[in-house]
Amino acid sequence: MRIITCVVAVVLMLAGAGLYAMEPASAGAGAGEAQPAAERAKAMPFKPGSEPAKGLDDIEWGAPVREFPELALSDCGVYKIPDLCLYRVEVAPEEAEEVEIGLLFWRERLFGVELTTQGRKNWARFRNMVFEEFGGPTEPATGHEFEWEGEKALAHLYYSARSRKASLLIVSVEIGDEMERSAGQGK
Repeated sequence: MRIITCVVAVVLMLAGAGLYAMEPASAGAGAGEAQPAAERAKAMPFKPGSEPAKGLDDIEWGAPVREFPELALSDCGVYKIPDLCLYRVEVAPEEAEEVEIGLLFWRERLFGVELTTQGRKNWARFRNMVFEEFGGPTEPATGHEFEWEGEKALAHLYYSARSRKASLLIVSVEIGDEMERSAGQGK
């Protein structure tokens, strides 16, 4: 579990590094800047009963991509991981403004789900929706990055003030462990 947490953290850090690099530089830590890793809160546990242990809704971790003919391939080699492909869910134009849905498949098996929304005004609503679902920090929510860790799933919520994009990534621990073993770094 600890090893997969590290792998997912590296993947998320690579993704976040691109967004962080685009953040405007300033003398001090002000509102809207990404938090340094040392200041970021540790991963929280999912609130009881909320961990997506088997997947999300009727989509199970490990489901083959062929079960989703409505998906459109967006990119492969995502996060510089071989065999990791991002597929987008095609939605009606009026719905596309709210939340964009992407599914991550490793070796054609569902590994994760990525939900993104644009706009600063959507960040608070999106964050509150995620906190309501998975639980939030014990203290008032400050910052732009939050993580949840469970036995079967990990989740990472991030907001970039520069791009005004909020992203929630939820991944399967089991498939992440397989990815790690495949890369020759496993247990």
